[in-house]
Amino acid sequence: MTVKTDQKPIEMDAEFPKSLYQRYVQAAIVRSLAGCVMWFVALIAYFFGIIHTNNSIRSSVAVLYIILGEPAYSMGSEKN
Repeated sequence: MTVKTDQKPIEMDAEFPKSLYQRYVQAAIVRSLAGCVMWFVALIAYFFGIIHTNNSIRSSVAVLYIILGEPAYSMGSEKN
């Protein structure tokens, strides 16, 4: 069964792709800064003996995953 509706073309603003890209870049920068802060806190905790080597390595891997996975996060975060 097919239903025909009154579909009107969607008019998109010419600036929309630029603003969308700017939001992706801004989100990537925020994630990178948050990851760096998390890594520095883990590094300081390691130097003060609060966490062990394996925890420091795991936090470094987690931060790398956050930073390197940015394109995948950014493209999937925009839902209409």
